[in-house]
Amino acid sequence: MHRLLFLLLLPILLMAQDHLLISEVFVPPSGESEKAFVEITNPTAQTFSSDEVYLANYNTYYQMVADQFPATNQFFVARFPDLTLNASQVVVVALDGAGYFAAFGKRADFEIKGTDDQTPDLDVIRMGSNPALETVKGMMILFSWDGQSDLVKDVDYLPWGLLAFNATWMDKSGQQIDGPDADSDASAYLNDLPTSQQKAISSIPSGYSLQRDGVSEVEEMASDGNGLTGHNEASENFQQSFKTAPPTPGSFSQVAGDGTGTAQVTPESVNAGELFDLTISFSTTETYELVSIELNLPAEFSWSQTTGDLALSGDAFSAASVTVNQNQILIENASLNDQTDGTLLIKNLQAPSAEGSYPIEVKTATATGNLTPIAIFPSIFVQKKLTIADIQNNLSQYEGQVVTVEAVVTVGVNITRTDRCDAYVQDESGRGINLSDASTNYPELVRGNRLKITGTVTEYVSATTGDATTELTNFTLELISTDNPVPAVPYLTCAEANNIDLEGTFIETAGVITDKAENIGGGTNITIDDGTTPLQLRIWDSSGLDLSAFNLGDTVSVRGVIDSYRQSAQVVVAYQQDIQKGAIKETVAGSGQVSVQPDSVGRAETVNLTFNLTGTVEDTIGQCALVIPSDWQWLQPGSENVQLSGVFSDASITVSANEILLSDFTLTFQQSGSLTVTGLTSPDADTVSVFKFKTGEPTGMLKEVADPPRIIVGKGTNRSFISIAEARQKPVGARITVKGVITIGAGILRTNFTDAYLQDESGYGLNIYQGSGLDVRIKRGRLVIISGELDEYQGKKEIVNYTLTVLKDDVPIPAVRKLSTFEASTTEFEGSFVEIEGLISGIQYTGGGTNIYINDGSGEVTVRAWDTANLDLTEFEIGDYVLVRGVVGIYREAGQILLGYQEDILRPEMPEGQVYLKVPNRPFVPDQGEKLAIEYQAGSASSHVTLRIFDLGGRLIATLYDGDGLPFPIKKEWDGTDQLGQWVGLGTYLCHLEVVNNNNGKRTVKIAPIVVGTVLK
Repeated sequence: MHRLLFLLLLPILLMAQDHLLISEVFVPPSGESEKAFVEITNPTAQTFSSDEVYLANYNTYYQMVADQFPATNQFFVARFPDLTLNASQVVVVALDGAGYFAAFGKRADFEIKGTDDQTPDLDVIRMGSNPALETVKGMMILFSWDGQSDLVKDVDYLPWGLLAFNATWMDKSGQQIDGPDADSDASAYLNDLPTSQQKAISSIPSGYSLQRDGVSEVEEMASDGNGLTGHNEASENFQQSFKTAPPTPGSFSQVAGDGTGTAQVTPESVNAGELFDLTISFSTTETYELVSIELNLPAEFSWSQTTGDLALSGDAFSAASVTVNQNQILIENASLNDQTDGTLLIKNLQAPSAEGSYPIEVKTATATGNLTPIAIFPSIFVQKKLTIADIQNNLSQYEGQVVTVEAVVTVGVNITRTDRCDAYVQDESGRGINLSDASTNYPELVRGNRLKITGTVTEYVSATTGDATTELTNFTLELISTDNPVPAVPYLTCAEANNIDLEGTFIETAGVITDKAENIGGGTNITIDDGTTPLQLRIWDSSGLDLSAFNLGDTVSVRGVIDSYRQSAQVVVAYQQDIQKGAIKETVAGSGQVSVQPDSVGRAETVNLTFNLTGTVEDTIGQCALVIPSDWQWLQPGSENVQLSGVFSDASITVSANEILLSDFTLTFQQSGSLTVTGLTSPDADTVSVFKFKTGEPTGMLKEVADPPRIIVGKGTNRSFISIAEARQKPVGARITVKGVITIGAGILRTNFTDAYLQDESGYGLNIYQGSGLDVRIKRGRLVIISGELDEYQGKKEIVNYTLTVLKDDVPIPAVRKLSTFEASTTEFEGSFVEIEGLISGIQYTGGGTNIYINDGSGEVTVRAWDTANLDLTEFEIGDYVLVRGVVGIYREAGQILLGYQEDILRPEMPEGQVYLKVPNRPFVPDQGEKLAIEYQAGSASSHVTLRIFDLGGRLIATLYDGDGLPFPIKKEWDGTDQLGQWVGLGTYLCHLEVVNNNNGKRTVKIAPIVVGTVLK
């Protein structure tokens, strides 16, 4: 890494540079401000050192001594730490370290914003909320200050922009200021060259930087100035001293040509731990000839570090030699110019295990120069080997992306369809995916073939049935091997297989045939049931299976791919060997009995916990995972703090955050294995902690055991329980135990039977139902533990046939959700106690109660107050601003708020919010049906709002809203059409929000850019 340096006062040297120079400034185009940087060079023959050098981008920087700073958002002033810069060295200061690294493949020597942990920060004295450089006007000043004096000393200065903008440039002429020194006398600056006479470069082409052309400060006056060595830094002819060119950070050299050239790597990305050959191609468009090239491979990569694994090729390297010093490779006697190219091959390079981008430092030099870093370092991205499970579990992230996976064919081509390719593959993650193409000419797609597949992730949704299929399209295939077993085939119950989230996955299941329907749409449907739920098998006629031996009442074992039909799961059986008469067996995933010792601990107590897993099925458990609850602290997470015994003794341990995964072991019926986790600290609360424990076969999916281990913390409770959020996911009829606070007591909603609600810390609630009278124990604010059966009635989740224990009175309702009125009108939060705010848009008495309609601008919701609650609602009128708390109920398949208590409806003062406009910071594609979400807030109900779209020429394109404002966030959409309903052209548009406050006439305008794009074919 380069190191910075700075300046000792030297006598004025007329024949050589005697101070640091700004050698390059990159002012990026709008929207790319994170790429901005300043490059500084030491052109002297001396080594400089100082901790008194500062960098600023505004013209009143000298007022810093009096603790005065501008009020603008974009300014910054920062001090360099006490570092050293040797003769001819350069240092790069990035505005945004992370953005600079992403743009140039290497890290800056310093940064200002502090966005990259690996880039040292300058000591920021003060900066605005959004420090940036402007392309049309601006300046950069390097100056020195001893921390006491009245006056600063200019080191180097660079302005840019049209002369009309010269008010942003530096001129301290005659300015008097008193610094923090002991006296109160002000000192005056000498005259700088007036801004009207400064010779700045007037414009910077988009994507170009200002680069010093040599080290001569053309026409700069060397005396009677405010410079560190007496120069008048404003007098330089910047139009002659600087040029504009593509940015070359860190590449300034006093010898022309040093640091030129480009390097590209193939491959650009590899899998973690992969052994591969790396090709680095060198070229240049400059006329200079480069004779020396130095590469420094990242230390994380390993290889032989010998010339035997290196090979040079290309005209530029025909006479070159190469030497190696650990990870440093030096190519000499090259002849790289604009007419020649060269390539370096590095064999058997081992990628590191950690993901990330790894830059390769490249330096070049001419025959008379010095090795100097090139502008952009090539990088290798190391990624975890992509699995099909990664794709299926993160579809939104991968959709549209070109990916490469290695998998085994589960259903080949011309099996389920003969008119197109409809094949499936699966990898060791235990998940599968469809391969779709109009052609069937894929001889590689045969069951058991292991393939390397590169294709585009696509989600196909049927227009007729709505079924979604994750596919790889536009794919290429590379055959690796043949006759492979399908990897990681999970055995699932019929209920588990009845899950369209597993679409594409090759599974095994079993059940009794309960129905067989032939000649159904070109195939046969067979229904099986293992006692958990019926499951449909689909066998296409094109598969050629003989099903005559399978009849009603037969128990069959089947293997096939889970498919979606009319948004329900079915298993596609494609080969004769995949359906056999057999027996139903217990599933391995989720099997096993888990215990924990100790099973009770004190609050905030540091303990070692031992978990013991005992096998409960004949088949082998080969992996398991323990999830440490988030409210427990693990002092030193890592495999060194996990101790194994029993069948786990030689297992592999992987620790990821709060999950411990064990693999490479064999545990069968009645065998046991133990793992002890040391250094765990319990939560500082009386609670019962549930430790999720998952089990599975040696490969494939893991599933949580039905009865996870629980630990009582502090007083806890006498009975184990699960969260209401988890309880709501259980099947109807399941026995559940939950603990929560009563939100609506018995007798509030109904008086002839118990219809109440409780809620816990998960933020979810549950109805308590008893048909025979009121349970007088159920009162608001009581903390209870309740066990019973989970039931569902008209979309409402209930606990019935329950036993209940009261634990405590006067407990606040936990995790009250604050929802928009639209969110409350959905059924997503049924049973949850929530809070809304809004304006009353209507009041209606109907059906034994009162409906109050409330809207916060997102959509209307009904608040239902039954007469049995005995609420006085006479003071509330249409137009009132109210706050309401209640339980989300369901009426006619829509959400409504059940209001039970007078305290839960208030009329607070209407808030006055800020005016703002939010538009997503990305292009949108209206010709693909996409709509742009626009959010704004008017700040006050007493306002008028106009929301319009303009083009860059100021022409009105569309008016999205013109009416009264609301004091809530409002969301609108633009579909990319103008006022005539026609698509607008590609390009940039302006979203214009105008809010006029009706009370004081204040007009506020917010503007945000919108980019309309399209999908490249």
